[in-house]
Amino acid sequence: MFFASILQKLPLETPIEDAEKYLADHKAFESFRDGCLNHLLKVAKEKNETMYPWTENDIKRGALELVYQQELQTCTNTEFKNIHEDVVVTLRGFGLDSLRTNHPPIKALRSLQLALQELEAAMDGGTRVFLLGASIHYMALAVRKTREGNYTVVYVDPQNNPILGKTEPELQATMAKMEFRSWIEAGWQRDKIERLCMDTFNGVIMLVNVLASSLLRGDSNIFAPFLKLNFVSGFLKSYTDAVGNWPSPETSGDEREGESKKQKAEERTIIVKRLFGSDKVIQLDSSATAEGFLSRFQLWSSTLYPPAVIDSNISGALQKLMKLGHSLLQKKDILEPIFAWAMETQIALEKAHSQVKSPASIENGKLQAFCTRMHKSLDQLRSICQCYNNKESTSHR
Repeated sequence: MFFASILQKLPLETPIEDAEKYLADHKAFESFRDGCLNHLLKVAKEKNETMYPWTENDIKRGALELVYQQELQTCTNTEFKNIHEDVVVTLRGFGLDSLRTNHPPIKALRSLQLALQELEAAMDGGTRVFLLGASIHYMALAVRKTREGNYTVVYVDPQNNPILGKTEPELQATMAKMEFRSWIEAGWQRDKIERLCMDTFNGVIMLVNVLASSLLRGDSNIFAPFLKLNFVSGFLKSYTDAVGNWPSPETSGDEREGESKKQKAEERTIIVKRLFGSDKVIQLDSSATAEGFLSRFQLWSSTLYPPAVIDSNISGALQKLMKLGHSLLQKKDILEPIFAWAMETQIALEKAHSQVKSPASIENGKLQAFCTRMHKSLDQLRSICQCYNNKESTSHR
């Protein structure tokens, strides 16, 4: 937050190369930090807070808890005017794994898009500053526009790690030098912290690259790469990897009743990443039978994408995006693959369920409930995609 405040108040005529002395001003940092801590302690006392994270020890520990950040960015204290939410946009959830598997950060992307549009319209130039949260880390990001219309993207890492433009081995080497002292002292395993750290690096690199590409194109629509990562590389790919197409293209007709039951597809697993303890590896039934397909489908769904999550993270997200504007969604790269998946999967689910006479590993009642509920989610997803196509066709007339 200190770095964000420096970037926010840095005069536009000051070359960004000269900003380092302000960012490295230790006394200024200590003054800013003490001001934040004193304010939070005062708030905790006024509210008579006695529970985590509002105890004196919690606050003085120095970690940027979400409630602390929200308080500092919304309070009326002029001491924090340079980090107020009106001037510093907070972007959370930008670790690469979060971007790939969680609900798409639509609100954050929309805030970023609007900030870029405002900057684009500023005839005399300006600066927009962002507080970027990714996995285990907060960083400062700024976009500066000169009066001549030239842009500069500034990324400041509190741990002073140069990660932009680095290869994977170079990022690994950077991470190997990091101590993670406070995390390890708190009981975290180093390999887990390193995974979160690399996730942070990769998320930041993606955001900066998308931002730079958008500025070069003169296009403030920065949604597409993140939506494709989430919907296609995350959601659809996880299904393909764990469940796969059924029936397989190699089998047809009566073969599915005979030979396909003997076939074995490639070994399939689901890996559930855990912050504490070992990752959980789930072995899936790799057979090409209807039973095998339904078993994989159920395990994939219960582990990664239950129907309720599909309704929220996929269907719900698409509905939100459609309300913001059809141009945010790429029909060919995003909507068409989702619609095709929903349609094909719905057909496969009905067909497999009809072929299972006496399921060996799945209780019939649970199977029926799963198929009914998943069918409803798939039907809703298809309807949303069709609604988009209908509206797009109408708008082109």
